[in-house]
Parts: sequence; structure tokens; C-alpha cells
Amino acid sequence: MSQPDTKRRILDVAARQFAERGYNGTSLREIMREAGVNVAAAHYHFGSKGVLYRAVIDRFVCRIREQRLALLEECKRMPAESPGLVERIFYALFAPHVHLLHVEGGIEYARIIARYASEPRELILPLYKDVFEPVRQQFISELHRAAPDLSDDDLNRSYGFAVAFMATSLVDPTYESHSGNSPIPDDLEGLIATLVTFAAAGFRGLMSERGKS
Repeated sequence: MSQPDTKRRILDVAARQFAERGYNGTSLREIMREAGVNVAAAHYHFGSKGVLYRAVIDRFVCRIREQRLALLEECKRMPAESPGLVERIFYALFAPHVHLLHVEGGIEYARIIARYASEPRELILPLYKDVFEPVRQQFISELHRAAPDLSDDDLNRSYGFAVAFMATSLVDPTYESHSGNSPIPDDLEGLIATLVTFAAAGFRGLMSERGKS
């Protein structure tokens, strides 16, 4: 097996095991056993289990980050008073994640993210700062443009609620998979539209409530 193939195989197995067992429940030795390589290969390619976990996250995030930012750029070209701006912002957040999960076989990523908040803080805090925070700041900025009267706390909580809603609502173990990996809805855009409707309604409700004070 070539080095790129070995690295890819380790990442594939690691993603599946981290998704199923979480970080603490996954052993580097078990990953290597399932991948069919020795532990030395893991240390050669990644150095440690923590670095391997980060590589798994990076592998998925890089597939959706650029899509999210491109969609957000479209939002930035809309006037702040545009009636559909809030919906477009949440569409930019949700759509790449949904497509990764249902079209590109990213069910492991969705399950890892659903577990994310319960993983060791020393593992996730640097990862959050480096990987997720830069994108979060851009979404917060655009939400602020759409709702300038909301406080920083309101904006941060609204974004956090939307991410949590997205992460947990799309990972349902009772679903049957058409592909053996993740369910593929008949109407993918309809699913995204439903997510957007719920998130935007909550955000607009907050805008309305704060506008009364």
C-alpha cells in the first residue's frame, strides 16, 4: 500500500471509529488494526491520536468551508434590508453540511460534530479556535448586519443554537439508509428549506422581541 493510500485508509477508519465511539472511546491501536497497518504508521503520518482527530476534522471541514464562504459572499452583496437576507445566511450555513452528509457520504463527520461538545476540552478548544472560529466570526458579522439591534450575546447564541440544531437534527440512528451510509431524502433542497425556515423563524422572533424593548 502506498503512503497516500495508507494515510487515506487510516483517516477513513479513524473517522468511522471517532464517530461511533468518540475520542476517548477510540484507541489508536484499534484504528491501526482495522486499517491493516502498524502503529508506527500512525505515528509516522500523524504523530498522535489528537493530531489524527484534527486531521479527520480538517478533511471534512475543508470540503464545506469554501462552499459556506462562497454562499456567504452572495449574502454580503445583498442589501441589509433585503427581506430574504436572514434566510440566505442560514442557507449558507446549512446547505454545505446537508450536501456533505447526504450526497458526499459525510455521515461520520455529522456524528463527530454531534459529539463535539462532549469531547475533552483540551482537544476541542484549540480545534475550535483554529478551524471553526474564523468562519463563525464571518457568519456573526453577517447576522449583525441583518439585525444590527441585537446584542453580541443574542447573535452568538443564535448562531450556536443554529449549529447545534443542524448538528443534532441531521443525525438520526432510526433512519434507514439508501446507500448503506446515510439517508438520502427525495427532496434535499426541501430538507434544507425546512432547516432554514426553523432557524430563521427563531432568529426573526428574537429580532421582533428585542425590537419591543
